[in-house]
Amino acid sequence: MCATVNIGENGRLTRIAEISEDDSIGRLYSIVTYYFGMSPLEHEYKVMGLAPYVTDRHAIKEKAQLFTELFEFNVKNPMVWQRKRHVPAMAGAYRWITKRLYRQRFDLVMAGLQYFLEKMLQEWVRNCIQETGIRRVACSGGVFMNVKANKEVLHLPEVEELFVFPSCGDETNAIGAAYLVYARQRLENNEEVDVASVENLYWGDDFSDSEVEEVLKQRQKECPEIKFKHFPDIDSHVAQMIADGKVVARAKGRCEFGARALGNRSILARPDDMKAVRIINDMIKCRDFWMPFAPMVLAERAEEYYLKPKPIHAPFMIMAFDSRPETRDKFVAALHPYDYTVRPQEVSETSNPSLYQLLKHYEERTGEGILLNTSFNLHGYPIVYRPEDALYVLRNSGLQNLALGNWLVWKE
Repeated sequence: MCATVNIGENGRLTRIAEISEDDSIGRLYSIVTYYFGMSPLEHEYKVMGLAPYVTDRHAIKEKAQLFTELFEFNVKNPMVWQRKRHVPAMAGAYRWITKRLYRQRFDLVMAGLQYFLEKMLQEWVRNCIQETGIRRVACSGGVFMNVKANKEVLHLPEVEELFVFPSCGDETNAIGAAYLVYARQRLENNEEVDVASVENLYWGDDFSDSEVEEVLKQRQKECPEIKFKHFPDIDSHVAQMIADGKVVARAKGRCEFGARALGNRSILARPDDMKAVRIINDMIKCRDFWMPFAPMVLAERAEEYYLKPKPIHAPFMIMAFDSRPETRDKFVAALHPYDYTVRPQEVSETSNPSLYQLLKHYEERTGEGILLNTSFNLHGYPIVYRPEDALYVLRNSGLQNLALGNWLVWKE
Protein backbone atom coordinates (compact mmCIF):
# COMPACT_ATOMS: atom_id res chain seq x y z
CA MET A 1 0.00 0.00 0.00
CA CYS A 2 0.95 3.64 -0.44
CA ALA A 3 -1.90 5.12 1.59
CA THR A 4 -4.73 4.21 3.94
CA VAL A 5 -7.72 5.91 5.52
CA ASN A 6 -8.47 5.00 9.12
CA ILE A 7 -10.83 5.98 11.91
CA GLY A 8 -9.22 6.26 15.34
CA GLU A 9 -11.47 5.72 18.33
CA ASN A 10 -10.94 4.42 21.87
CA GLY A 11 -7.36 3.35 21.22
CA ARG A 12 -8.15 1.46 18.01
CA LEU A 13 -7.48 2.22 14.35
CA THR A 14 -10.06 0.85 11.93
CA ARG A 15 -8.98 0.89 8.30
CA ILE A 16 -11.76 1.87 5.93
CA ALA A 17 -9.82 2.37 2.69
CA GLU A 18 -6.44 1.54 1.18
CA ILE A 19 -4.56 2.48 -1.98
CA SER A 20 -2.07 0.28 -3.82
CA GLU A 21 1.60 1.23 -3.98
CA ASP A 22 1.20 0.92 -7.77
CA ASP A 23 -0.78 4.17 -7.55
CA SER A 24 1.65 6.08 -5.34
CA ILE A 25 1.72 9.85 -5.87
CA GLY A 26 4.74 9.94 -3.58
CA ARG A 27 6.61 7.70 -6.02
CA LEU A 28 5.54 10.00 -8.86
CA TYR A 29 7.06 12.95 -6.98
CA SER A 30 10.27 10.94 -6.52
CA ILE A 31 10.40 10.10 -10.23
CA VAL A 32 10.35 13.80 -11.12
CA THR A 33 12.95 14.52 -8.42
CA TYR A 34 15.28 11.91 -9.93
CA TYR A 35 14.61 13.03 -13.50
CA PHE A 36 15.98 16.49 -12.69
CA GLY A 37 19.22 15.13 -11.27
CA MET A 38 18.41 14.99 -7.55
CA SER A 39 18.26 12.09 -5.11
CA PRO A 40 14.83 10.44 -4.80
CA LEU A 41 13.49 9.89 -1.26
CA GLU A 42 15.80 12.70 -0.13
CA HIS A 43 15.59 15.81 -2.31
CA GLU A 44 11.84 16.10 -2.88
CA TYR A 45 11.92 19.17 -0.64
CA LYS A 46 14.10 20.87 -3.27
CA VAL A 47 11.34 20.41 -5.85
CA MET A 48 8.86 21.91 -3.39
CA GLY A 49 11.26 24.80 -2.71
CA LEU A 50 11.79 25.62 -6.39
CA ALA A 51 8.11 25.44 -7.37
CA PRO A 52 7.07 28.91 -6.07
CA TYR A 53 9.54 30.67 -8.38
CA VAL A 54 7.04 30.14 -11.20
CA THR A 55 4.32 32.78 -10.83
CA ASP A 56 2.26 32.24 -13.99
CA ARG A 57 -0.78 30.51 -12.46
CA HIS A 58 -2.30 29.66 -15.84
CA ALA A 59 0.91 27.96 -16.99
CA ILE A 60 1.20 26.08 -13.69
CA LYS A 61 -2.35 24.71 -13.92
CA GLU A 62 -1.79 23.75 -17.53
CA LYS A 63 1.43 21.89 -16.68
CA ALA A 64 -0.25 20.19 -13.72
CA GLN A 65 -2.50 18.45 -16.26
CA LEU A 66 0.52 16.27 -17.15
CA PHE A 67 0.06 14.65 -13.74
CA THR A 68 -3.68 15.08 -13.16
CA GLU A 69 -4.43 12.93 -16.19
CA LEU A 70 -2.56 9.99 -14.62
CA PHE A 71 -5.01 9.38 -11.74
CA GLU A 72 -8.70 9.36 -10.92
CA PHE A 73 -10.78 8.87 -7.79
CA ASN A 74 -12.88 5.72 -7.61
CA VAL A 75 -16.51 6.50 -8.43
CA LYS A 76 -17.84 3.92 -5.96
CA ASN A 77 -15.39 4.82 -3.20
CA PRO A 78 -14.03 8.39 -3.50
CA MET A 79 -11.65 7.79 -0.58
CA VAL A 80 -9.53 5.76 -3.02
CA TRP A 81 -7.65 6.99 -6.07
CA GLN A 82 -6.16 4.82 -8.81
CA ARG A 83 -4.15 5.10 -12.01
CA LYS A 84 -6.08 5.53 -15.20
CA ARG A 85 -6.09 2.49 -17.46
CA HIS A 86 -3.30 3.57 -19.79
CA VAL A 87 -0.84 4.43 -16.97
CA PRO A 88 1.74 1.82 -15.84
CA ALA A 89 2.38 1.00 -12.17
CA MET A 90 4.44 3.74 -10.57
CA ALA A 91 7.26 1.32 -9.69
CA GLY A 92 7.90 0.82 -13.39
CA ALA A 93 6.71 4.14 -14.79
CA TYR A 94 9.98 6.10 -14.91
CA ARG A 95 10.57 5.91 -18.67
CA TRP A 96 6.86 6.32 -19.44
CA ILE A 97 6.58 9.49 -17.34
CA THR A 98 9.92 11.08 -18.19
CA LYS A 99 9.24 10.65 -21.90
CA ARG A 100 6.36 13.08 -21.36
CA LEU A 101 8.66 15.48 -19.50
CA TYR A 102 11.33 15.53 -22.21
CA ARG A 103 12.42 19.10 -23.01
CA GLN A 104 9.80 20.54 -20.67
CA ARG A 105 10.98 23.57 -18.70
CA PHE A 106 12.25 22.24 -15.34
CA ASP A 107 10.86 24.90 -12.98
CA LEU A 108 7.44 24.82 -14.63
CA VAL A 109 7.29 21.03 -14.34
CA MET A 110 8.16 21.27 -10.64
CA ALA A 111 5.53 23.96 -10.09
CA GLY A 112 2.95 21.86 -11.95
CA LEU A 113 3.82 18.78 -9.90
CA GLN A 114 3.53 20.68 -6.63
CA TYR A 115 0.20 22.19 -7.66
CA PHE A 116 -1.07 18.72 -8.64
CA LEU A 117 -0.01 17.28 -5.28
CA GLU A 118 -1.73 20.04 -3.32
CA LYS A 119 -5.00 19.67 -5.23
CA MET A 120 -4.85 15.87 -5.09
CA LEU A 121 -4.44 15.83 -1.30
CA GLN A 122 -7.13 18.46 -0.85
CA GLU A 123 -9.60 16.41 -2.86
CA TRP A 124 -8.67 13.23 -1.00
CA VAL A 125 -9.14 14.79 2.44
CA ARG A 126 -12.38 16.45 1.33
CA ASN A 127 -13.71 13.12 0.04
CA CYS A 128 -12.79 11.35 3.28
CA ILE A 129 -14.58 13.96 5.37
CA GLN A 130 -17.68 13.77 3.18
CA GLU A 131 -17.74 9.96 3.41
CA THR A 132 -17.16 9.74 7.18
CA GLY A 133 -18.52 13.00 8.57
CA ILE A 134 -15.31 13.29 10.64
CA ARG A 135 -13.69 16.72 10.44
CA ARG A 136 -10.76 16.16 12.82
CA VAL A 137 -7.91 14.96 10.61
CA ALA A 138 -4.52 13.44 11.46
CA CYS A 139 -1.95 12.86 8.73
CA SER A 140 1.34 11.00 8.50
CA GLY A 141 3.62 9.55 5.85
CA GLY A 142 6.44 10.90 3.72
CA VAL A 143 4.20 12.92 1.39
CA PHE A 144 2.98 14.93 4.38
CA MET A 145 6.53 16.18 4.88
CA ASN A 146 5.45 18.54 2.09
CA VAL A 147 4.64 21.59 4.23
CA LYS A 148 3.07 23.52 1.35
CA ALA A 149 0.58 20.72 0.70
CA ASN A 150 -0.22 20.61 4.42
CA LYS A 151 -0.92 24.35 4.26
CA GLU A 152 -3.51 23.78 1.53
CA VAL A 153 -5.18 20.95 3.48
CA LEU A 154 -5.48 23.22 6.53
CA HIS A 155 -7.24 25.83 4.36
CA LEU A 156 -10.07 23.41 3.49
CA PRO A 157 -13.29 24.67 5.08
CA GLU A 158 -14.26 21.04 5.72
CA VAL A 159 -11.25 20.55 8.04
CA GLU A 160 -12.08 21.48 11.62
CA GLU A 161 -8.78 20.38 13.15
CA LEU A 162 -5.53 19.16 11.55
CA PHE A 163 -2.59 17.34 13.11
CA VAL A 164 0.39 16.29 11.02
CA PHE A 165 2.77 13.99 12.86
CA PRO A 166 6.21 15.64 13.03
CA SER A 167 8.96 14.18 10.85
CA CYS A 168 6.36 11.76 9.53
CA GLY A 169 8.37 9.60 7.12
CA ASP A 170 9.23 5.94 7.64
CA GLU A 171 11.45 6.87 10.60
CA THR A 172 8.32 7.26 12.74
CA ASN A 173 7.19 3.65 12.26
CA ALA A 174 9.04 2.92 15.50
CA ILE A 175 6.90 5.49 17.34
CA GLY A 176 3.72 4.08 15.84
CA ALA A 177 4.77 0.61 16.99
CA ALA A 178 5.29 1.89 20.54
CA TYR A 179 1.86 3.56 20.58
CA LEU A 180 0.28 0.37 19.24
CA VAL A 181 1.78 -1.83 21.95
CA TYR A 182 0.74 0.69 24.62
CA ALA A 183 -2.83 0.83 23.31
CA ARG A 184 -3.14 -2.97 23.13
CA GLN A 185 -1.88 -3.39 26.67
CA ARG A 186 -4.36 -0.83 28.00
CA LEU A 187 -7.25 -2.40 26.10
CA GLU A 188 -6.35 -5.92 27.30
CA ASN A 189 -6.53 -4.63 30.88
CA ASN A 190 -9.84 -2.87 30.20
CA GLU A 191 -8.17 0.49 30.84
CA GLU A 192 -8.79 3.73 29.04
CA VAL A 193 -6.24 4.50 26.32
CA ASP A 194 -4.98 7.94 27.24
CA VAL A 195 -2.45 8.76 24.53
CA ALA A 196 -0.46 11.85 25.47
CA SER A 197 0.14 14.47 22.81
CA VAL A 198 3.63 14.88 21.36
CA GLU A 199 5.03 17.89 23.22
CA ASN A 200 8.55 17.82 21.80
CA LEU A 201 10.97 15.70 19.76
CA TYR A 202 14.08 16.03 21.93
CA TRP A 203 14.57 12.27 22.23
CA GLY A 204 18.30 11.99 21.48
CA ASP A 205 21.34 12.17 23.74
CA ASP A 206 22.51 15.09 25.86
CA PHE A 207 26.04 15.83 27.06
CA SER A 208 27.46 17.57 30.13
CA ASP A 209 29.69 20.64 30.29
CA SER A 210 32.47 18.48 31.72
CA GLU A 211 32.27 16.17 28.68
CA VAL A 212 32.47 19.21 26.42
CA GLU A 213 35.48 20.58 28.30
CA GLU A 214 37.33 17.30 27.94
CA VAL A 215 36.69 17.18 24.19
CA LEU A 216 37.64 20.86 23.77
CA LYS A 217 40.97 20.45 25.55
CA GLN A 218 41.80 17.45 23.39
CA ARG A 219 40.87 19.24 20.18
CA GLN A 220 42.83 22.35 21.13
CA LYS A 221 46.01 20.30 21.14
CA GLU A 222 45.36 19.45 17.49
CA CYS A 223 43.89 22.85 16.51
CA PRO A 224 45.36 25.70 18.57
CA GLU A 225 43.25 28.23 16.63
CA ILE A 226 40.18 26.98 18.53
CA LYS A 227 39.42 29.04 21.65
CA PHE A 228 36.71 28.49 24.23
CA LYS A 229 35.20 30.01 27.36
CA HIS A 230 32.52 28.87 29.79
CA PHE A 231 29.40 31.03 30.21
CA PRO A 232 26.79 30.00 32.81
CA ASP A 233 24.38 32.35 30.99
CA ILE A 234 25.29 31.13 27.51
CA ASP A 235 21.81 31.74 26.07
CA SER A 236 21.97 35.43 26.96
CA HIS A 237 25.45 35.69 25.47
CA VAL A 238 24.39 33.96 22.24
CA ALA A 239 21.34 36.23 21.94
CA GLN A 240 23.63 39.27 22.12
CA MET A 241 25.98 37.84 19.49
CA ILE A 242 23.08 37.20 17.12
CA ALA A 243 21.69 40.68 17.77
CA ASP A 244 25.13 42.02 16.83
CA GLY A 245 24.87 40.26 13.46
CA LYS A 246 26.93 37.13 14.14
CA VAL A 247 25.97 33.64 12.94
CA VAL A 248 26.10 31.17 15.85
CA ALA A 249 25.71 27.39 15.81
CA ARG A 250 24.03 25.90 18.87
CA ALA A 251 24.42 22.35 20.22
CA LYS A 252 22.81 22.13 23.63
CA GLY A 253 20.44 19.72 25.35
CA ARG A 254 19.03 16.52 23.94
CA CYS A 255 19.27 16.10 20.17
CA GLU A 256 16.17 16.33 18.00
CA PHE A 257 14.57 13.24 16.47
CA GLY A 258 13.77 13.31 12.78
CA ALA A 259 14.30 15.57 9.80
CA ARG A 260 13.96 19.03 11.37
CA ALA A 261 16.47 21.03 13.42
CA LEU A 262 14.48 22.35 16.39
CA GLY A 263 17.02 24.58 18.10
CA ASN A 264 19.20 22.08 19.96
CA ARG A 265 21.32 21.31 16.89
CA SER A 266 20.79 24.48 14.87
CA ILE A 267 22.58 27.38 13.21
CA LEU A 268 21.00 30.67 14.27
CA ALA A 269 21.13 34.18 12.84
CA ARG A 270 19.23 37.46 12.65
CA PRO A 271 16.07 36.85 10.59
CA ASP A 272 16.06 40.36 9.15
CA ASP A 273 19.59 40.24 7.74
CA MET A 274 19.86 38.90 4.19
CA LYS A 275 23.65 38.84 4.55
CA ALA A 276 23.20 35.94 6.96
CA VAL A 277 21.70 33.85 4.15
CA ARG A 278 24.81 34.22 2.04
CA ILE A 279 27.15 33.66 4.98
CA ILE A 280 25.41 30.43 5.97
CA ASN A 281 25.11 29.18 2.39
CA ASP A 282 28.64 30.03 1.28
CA MET A 283 30.58 29.21 4.43
CA ILE A 284 28.69 26.36 6.06
CA LYS A 285 25.69 24.78 4.40
CA CYS A 286 26.41 24.98 0.65
CA ARG A 287 22.65 24.81 0.10
CA ASP A 288 20.97 25.15 -3.27
CA PHE A 289 20.56 28.86 -3.84
CA TRP A 290 16.78 28.75 -4.27
CA MET A 291 16.05 27.02 -0.94
CA PRO A 292 14.54 29.18 1.82
CA PHE A 293 15.47 29.22 5.48
CA ALA A 294 12.93 28.96 8.29
CA PRO A 295 12.31 30.78 11.57
CA MET A 296 11.89 29.83 15.19
CA VAL A 297 9.48 32.12 17.01
CA LEU A 298 8.10 32.69 20.48
CA ALA A 299 4.80 30.80 20.46
CA GLU A 300 2.90 33.67 22.07
CA ARG A 301 4.00 36.06 19.31
CA ALA A 302 3.58 33.70 16.35
CA GLU A 303 0.54 35.37 14.82
CA GLU A 304 2.32 38.72 14.69
CA TYR A 305 4.49 37.25 11.94
CA TYR A 306 2.24 34.95 9.91
CA LEU A 307 -1.41 34.15 9.25
CA LYS A 308 -3.19 30.99 10.39
CA PRO A 309 -6.46 30.15 8.63
CA LYS A 310 -7.60 28.41 11.82
CA PRO A 311 -6.07 27.71 15.26
CA ILE A 312 -3.20 25.23 15.12
CA HIS A 313 0.03 24.72 17.05
CA ALA A 314 3.14 24.64 14.85
CA PRO A 315 6.13 23.57 16.97
CA PHE A 316 7.69 21.08 14.53
CA MET A 317 8.27 22.85 11.19
CA ILE A 318 5.70 20.61 9.55
CA MET A 319 3.27 23.38 8.50
CA ALA A 320 3.64 26.38 6.20
CA PHE A 321 1.76 29.67 6.50
CA ASP A 322 1.52 32.98 4.65
CA SER A 323 3.61 35.71 6.24
CA ARG A 324 1.99 39.00 7.29
CA PRO A 325 2.93 41.77 4.86
CA GLU A 326 3.16 44.34 7.67
CA THR A 327 5.85 42.40 9.60
CA ARG A 328 7.53 40.57 6.71
CA ASP A 329 10.63 42.77 6.84
CA LYS A 330 11.27 41.58 10.41
CA PHE A 331 12.16 38.08 9.18
CA VAL A 332 12.77 38.46 5.48
CA ALA A 333 15.80 36.12 5.62
CA ALA A 334 13.73 33.33 7.17
CA LEU A 335 10.87 33.02 4.69
CA HIS A 336 10.52 31.90 1.10
CA PRO A 337 11.87 34.77 -1.03
CA TYR A 338 9.28 34.33 -3.79
CA ASP A 339 5.92 33.44 -2.28
CA TYR A 340 6.70 34.75 1.24
CA THR A 341 5.50 31.61 2.98
CA VAL A 342 7.06 30.55 6.24
CA ARG A 343 7.70 27.14 7.87
CA PRO A 344 7.99 28.00 11.57
CA GLN A 345 9.03 26.35 14.79
CA GLU A 346 6.93 27.83 17.59
CA VAL A 347 8.84 27.65 20.88
CA SER A 348 7.11 27.62 24.26
CA GLU A 349 8.64 27.68 27.70
CA THR A 350 7.44 24.15 28.40
CA SER A 351 8.67 22.64 25.12
CA ASN A 352 12.26 23.92 25.42
CA PRO A 353 12.99 26.22 28.40
CA SER A 354 16.58 27.03 27.41
CA LEU A 355 15.73 27.84 23.79
CA TYR A 356 12.74 29.87 24.95
CA GLN A 357 15.03 31.95 27.17
CA LEU A 358 17.42 32.55 24.27
CA LEU A 359 14.52 33.93 22.24
CA LYS A 360 13.40 36.08 25.18
CA HIS A 361 16.92 37.48 25.55
CA TYR A 362 16.95 38.29 21.84
CA GLU A 363 13.53 39.91 22.18
CA GLU A 364 14.84 42.14 24.99
CA ARG A 365 17.66 43.33 22.73
CA THR A 366 15.79 43.77 19.45
CA GLY A 367 12.07 43.85 20.20
CA GLU A 368 11.49 40.79 18.00
CA GLY A 369 10.76 37.25 19.17
CA ILE A 370 11.97 35.45 16.06
CA LEU A 371 15.26 34.01 14.74
CA LEU A 372 16.53 32.38 11.55
CA ASN A 373 17.06 28.67 12.17
CA THR A 374 18.67 26.02 9.98
CA SER A 375 20.10 22.59 10.74
CA PHE A 376 23.63 22.35 12.14
CA ASN A 377 25.43 20.20 9.60
CA LEU A 378 27.54 20.33 6.47
CA HIS A 379 25.61 19.85 3.23
CA GLY A 380 24.90 16.16 2.66
CA TYR A 381 25.94 15.19 6.21
CA PRO A 382 23.63 14.20 9.05
CA ILE A 383 22.79 16.76 11.72
CA VAL A 384 25.52 16.97 14.38
CA TYR A 385 24.95 14.79 17.44
CA ARG A 386 27.88 14.71 19.86
CA PRO A 387 30.37 17.52 20.69
CA GLU A 388 32.92 15.90 18.37
CA ASP A 389 30.50 16.31 15.44
CA ALA A 390 29.92 19.98 16.23
CA LEU A 391 33.66 20.67 16.37
CA TYR A 392 34.17 18.82 13.07
CA VAL A 393 31.78 21.25 11.36
CA LEU A 394 33.49 24.21 13.05
CA ARG A 395 36.88 23.07 11.77
CA ASN A 396 35.76 22.13 8.27
CA SER A 397 33.59 25.11 7.34
CA GLY A 398 33.50 28.88 7.53
CA LEU A 399 31.56 28.73 10.79
CA GLN A 400 33.16 31.06 13.35
CA ASN A 401 31.04 30.75 16.50
CA LEU A 402 29.67 27.74 18.34
CA ALA A 403 27.68 27.46 21.56
CA LEU A 404 28.45 23.94 22.77
CA GLY A 405 26.51 23.29 25.94
CA ASN A 406 27.45 26.26 28.12
CA TRP A 407 30.78 26.72 26.35
CA LEU A 408 31.35 29.35 23.71
CA VAL A 409 33.82 28.11 21.08
CA TRP A 410 35.33 30.26 18.34
CA LYS A 411 38.13 30.24 15.79
CA GLU A 412 40.85 32.87 15.63
